[in-house]
Amino acid sequence: LARPPNKSATMVGSSPHPDENTPCSRPESREARRIVQTHIVTLSEEAGHGELAPSCPLSPHNDVLAAHEAAKRRLSGAVWKCGLCGKQFRSERHLDLHMHRKHADASPAGATSCLADECDLLRCPSWVKRLGDAAAACTEGALAVRREHCAALMHSCAF
Repeated sequence: LARPPNKSATMVGSSPHPDENTPCSRPESREARRIVQTHIVTLSEEAGHGELAPSCPLSPHNDVLAAHEAAKRRLSGAVWKCGLCGKQFRSERHLDLHMHRKHADASPAGATSCLADECDLLRCPSWVKRLGDAAAACTEGALAVRREHCAALMHSCAF
């Protein structure tokens, strides 16, 4: 399966608001973060390996949006609160926009990974949905490229 165009790089639906040019899809990064936490970090800890290697793009220390996500508080239903300044919002989307505009400096120093960029390897639900009929166009060469990328990613995450 060829990697679909990098959604976060093309800005298609990637921003918290249609008018913003956010280089990393927050919704897809949330999906990827849940998968990484559930299937990679948890299994690593259970196996006694501890945290992911600092060189790993999937490590929470490298996640450009991790600090924003950690600072979000859901108060009730659709009411959200910014843990950095206390402002409240009627939707997570509006809180995302606020985080992007007002707290861009909250990302950890050196964080460079947009987890949404790995959705094809992690099988994020939104990526699987977009894949649709493109699976029929899968070639052996495209599959080899994805295998190589996956192996390199996992190697960088080795303990």
